[in-house]
Amino acid sequence: MDELKIVIADDDELSRRIVRRFLETIPNTTLVGEVTNGEELMEQVLVEEPNLVLLDITMPKLSGLDAIRECLKVLPQLKMIFITGHDQYAAEAFNLSAVDYVVKPVERQRLFVAIEKARQLIKAQQEDRWKEFYNRNDIIKKLIIRSERSIYFVPMKEVLFIEKIGRKSWIHTHLRMYESNETLGTLFKRLDSTFFQSHRSFLINLEHIHSIKPSGETYMVHFQDYEKPAFISKSKMNLMLEFIEQHAQLPRED
Repeated sequence: MDELKIVIADDDELSRRIVRRFLETIPNTTLVGEVTNGEELMEQVLVEEPNLVLLDITMPKLSGLDAIRECLKVLPQLKMIFITGHDQYAAEAFNLSAVDYVVKPVERQRLFVAIEKARQLIKAQQEDRWKEFYNRNDIIKKLIIRSERSIYFVPMKEVLFIEKIGRKSWIHTHLRMYESNETLGTLFKRLDSTFFQSHRSFLINLEHIHSIKPSGETYMVHFQDYEKPAFISKSKMNLMLEFIEQHAQLPRED
């Protein structure tokens, strides 16, 4: 997927305007939001699920560094480019796996190079998951689920989907539901590549999908012999279909 969904986070209106105008000249980029502080950034990431955030570090309410740490808990694959007037935070930014660190004033070519680097990283990340999907072995992989009183070891192939409700994550299988205090982002890091984050509140097992039907602004995912559905956000539908299609095109080893 070459189209980038981008959010700008900067409390300086002039800086946002400059970056916005630069983005208008860069192909295959879509600006999905602008925010002026760290708390707004967290909300925007939850709503828009962008690929990339262009953010300042010193912002009201919550700094860019603290805000991006929280965003990564929800959207661990999120990429970021820091655009700031301060160079002393570079080491801390790269510790968060920042794609780049651009010091103001911003030059168009410098920003273009940083964004293209992010695009290639995102593309490579998706391709790696596709390859892993078809190269996985037959060893039974288990998801460790930590609840308040017990630890469960559930084969990943039995998990239909994982749902976020409030501050809890609920793991759905045909036999029962498991409650966990861990975030979706934490659980997603331990899952294999048969799982896809279809919505900010759902991780679904692609191998168990029976049908998909539109439901207002989202899509409902139904599973064989299981009454409760999961959901796919409108913005993730094409990506998920592309993900599955790429799997089908990869050669299998005999």
